[in-house]
Amino acid sequence: MYGWRGSIGFICPAISDTVLLEYYRVMPEGVLITTVDLKIQNLVENELEAAVTRIEEAVRILQYEQVQIFVVGGTPPITRMGLEADRQIIERIETLTGKPATTEPTFEVEALRSLSCKRIAVVSPFPEGVNKKMNAYYEHAGLEVAVLKELGIVKPGDIAKQRFNASYLAAREAFRDANGKVDAVFIACPRWPVVRNIGPLEKELGVPVVTSAQAAVWKSLRMLGINEAPAGFGRLFAGFDTARAAMM
Repeated sequence: MYGWRGSIGFICPAISDTVLLEYYRVMPEGVLITTVDLKIQNLVENELEAAVTRIEEAVRILQYEQVQIFVVGGTPPITRMGLEADRQIIERIETLTGKPATTEPTFEVEALRSLSCKRIAVVSPFPEGVNKKMNAYYEHAGLEVAVLKELGIVKPGDIAKQRFNASYLAAREAFRDANGKVDAVFIACPRWPVVRNIGPLEKELGVPVVTSAQAAVWKSLRMLGINEAPAGFGRLFAGFDTARAAMM
């Protein structure tokens, strides 16, 4: 059956079309992602605010589906709530369900910390106002944002339509703008084509590349107790059994 190794309840801020393509590209066989979306179609204040009010309803739906863990996607709606909002959301979900939970900004920071990163170049498809609150959260968590390369896209559907090389070129530019003096390049948002560029970027730039989608899979597998992942998706999976996963 699908999900024989584990099941993830994923709360997606917007339509989960390309997000799932990115996740499943990195996810090993046997893990099922069940999704509910929070209906964001534009990255504007009223839609971000409304999305947060739908989280508990989404949790109840996924709890009924008997998922094992909860992953709340969407750094923009969570970081706009304040610097400790992610922890409050996690605590609320775990109280309601008795199951482990995480959020996108939480696992993004955890992934970067696991690689001992402190100074980062950030690549974001989001608009300026969203990026300002997002970067404030990263800096509150102890990361220094040396450079921000932003695309300024307001409609998430347009993020999904970016060319496969868009994130690659933006990451190279951000790294160059930082004069190479960063511990990692972080690429925000799992809705644009990114994960296929992780390996080539790490080879070219010589530093770890962390992305929202890759970090989501990394954290989910750790929560499920699965120590395998397909090879080729960056140093973040260095401690995983990538060879075995590649043969599955």
